[in-house]
Amino acid sequence: MSDLSLPCPGEVVKHREVRLDVGGVAKGFAVDCAIDALRTAHCSGGLVNAGGDLRVFGTYPPAVLIRAHEGGGAVRNIALRNAACAVSDPSASAGPAEHRGYYRRVHSSQTTASGMDPLSHSNARMAGATVIAPTAMAADALTKCVMLCPPAQAKSILREFGARAI
Repeated sequence: MSDLSLPCPGEVVKHREVRLDVGGVAKGFAVDCAIDALRTAHCSGGLVNAGGDLRVFGTYPPAVLIRAHEGGGAVRNIALRNAACAVSDPSASAGPAEHRGYYRRVHSSQTTASGMDPLSHSNARMAGATVIAPTAMAADALTKCVMLCPPAQAKSILREFGARAI
């Protein structure tokens, strides 16, 4: 059993004590609000970047550069048209101190409630995630799904929200 379940839209059931950090999702929401303000002001296109959460609309820009990971990872040129992109890198040294050690995925079928692998007594390091979605709020939230959910479940959730991981 997982720590949380989502039996239907808008409902979350807690099965164990958990900590949730929705700061990044709130930042994505702020990006979406800024885009709404630009559209309300009759801008024909624009880009709002809030350090890891990015959204574009209209004809600007033709493409953006995304760095795969902080440690000098590959840079990808991706086209964003009326879409958002969020990047989460749990190993980034510039990330908030409260996020260090927060995201864990253990590659064992038997784990404790804390995410510890009882066989190795250690936590697996996790790579970051980049998601393109219709809104910055959804893109940011979905990076956590990509990092923490089993791959098949993450793909299903991405499809549900019209998003994709790159």
